[in-house]
Amino acid sequence: MPLVPTFDIAELVALPDHPVILRNHRPALKCEMLRELLAAVGFPRLSGYRDGRVYDYADMEAAEVLAAFTAGRLRLGIASSYVTPEADPDDALTVPPLVDDGNLFNLHKESCGFRKSLVITQSGGYSRMHVDSYGMAGWMYLFRGRKVWNLWEHSFAPLFYNLTDEWYFDDAVGDAHPDARCRALLDSLPRWDGEIGPGEMLWFPEGWLHRVWTLEDAFGYGGSSLHAARLEQAVGSWLWERRLGFSRDFDYPGLLQDAAAHGFDTERHIKMIDDTITIWRKNGA
Repeated sequence: MPLVPTFDIAELVALPDHPVILRNHRPALKCEMLRELLAAVGFPRLSGYRDGRVYDYADMEAAEVLAAFTAGRLRLGIASSYVTPEADPDDALTVPPLVDDGNLFNLHKESCGFRKSLVITQSGGYSRMHVDSYGMAGWMYLFRGRKVWNLWEHSFAPLFYNLTDEWYFDDAVGDAHPDARCRALLDSLPRWDGEIGPGEMLWFPEGWLHRVWTLEDAFGYGGSSLHAARLEQAVGSWLWERRLGFSRDFDYPGLLQDAAAHGFDTERHIKMIDDTITIWRKNGA
């Protein structure tokens, strides 16, 4: 299986078409304790899913999350909260220029909130197989903790999808494909493996399937990005999600039109969406 390669962040001038671990990103916020991270963005309300169960979401006040995390009993798979520009006006949770420059989400008011979010996970936490919504690329930076990632390229994600349960087969939690031949096929697909610790950041492209283990109590921040160079992949991933009944609330055409107004060539991607939805309607979908 390929290992996610590691680079000094200064070594890269463009994001690659595969996951990377980046070192020496230095956010403006110097953070040793979770309390400092929460205080920096005004102790927001956080949400997450209980005990690794998909869709069983819960909200908690930041003070509750802090107390539970400190006591080692946080029972949310990941506690997270979007960081709005108002919550971090000085950009102390700095997004690296490598990720932020050319991020189309910055051009669209309705999606600029995806730019960054808090990430808090107790040791032993597990994020089961999933693809980030809306065809987004993703990244995560850790102030503290350690996480192990498995990732599969975007074209393989539909092969793992369980239409009956409307989620992904995941052998790590006893949810493997029931057909032995299909299990063998899924096991044979190339998987990228990576591990990050304090001061490291992992980035992965749009539409990549992934799962994550937390080996040590971890907190940091991450976010989503969408770049013009990979719009074909991103729009294709979003259309697939929409056909399954997800992500209907995201205004991809509006995002692409805003990008076009800023000089990006998105005309064929807008047409791709229009043509696909027209075909669905003709077919009664």
